[in-house]
Amino acid sequence: TKYGVPIIRREVLAHLEIYYPTKAEKWSRNPEIPLFKKNYNTPEDANYRLLAVARRCDAKPILPMLFYLCAINPLEETFKHSGLLDAEDFKKLIIGREKLTTWVIEFGQMMLQPMANCALNSCHRIRKQMFLGWMTFGEEYTPRLFPMDAHLGGLRGLGTEDDYGRICPRCVDGSSLVLRNTRKI
Repeated sequence: TKYGVPIIRREVLAHLEIYYPTKAEKWSRNPEIPLFKKNYNTPEDANYRLLAVARRCDAKPILPMLFYLCAINPLEETFKHSGLLDAEDFKKLIIGREKLTTWVIEFGQMMLQPMANCALNSCHRIRKQMFLGWMTFGEEYTPRLFPMDAHLGGLRGLGTEDDYGRICPRCVDGSSLVLRNTRKI
């Protein structure tokens, strides 16, 4: 914007919004258009670098998704690349990650309702198993820890397709209603 090139800025932001959309519904783990040329390997710190540049260039539309994608990385990676960010952004990243961690637990409880009884014992059992799987991440970091997919896909994002097929229609409908209500918040 300093050199009066708003058209180029708009085009760059429009391209970046494919990867860092303003609406969660537009997010895709595997966008069809590459971020860089096909023969260019994206560096592991690309999101952190882009976050720092986006802040300096006041590229507000892509900031929320950039913060999210940086916050879901393992803490070790975040600390490794923390020098790329100013102190205030690093603080926001860590606070955001903490809030996401709390949200993951609450979301699993709301969607799976592991303590709610069901007319079908098998449905109740599978919801409890799915919740346990949701909360047990093992010793290795997994991107499932902060899955935007789950918020977009509801129960389908919380387990396998086989698990989903074993939940009764009444409980699926109840979870769908909860999901619609959480999206309004």
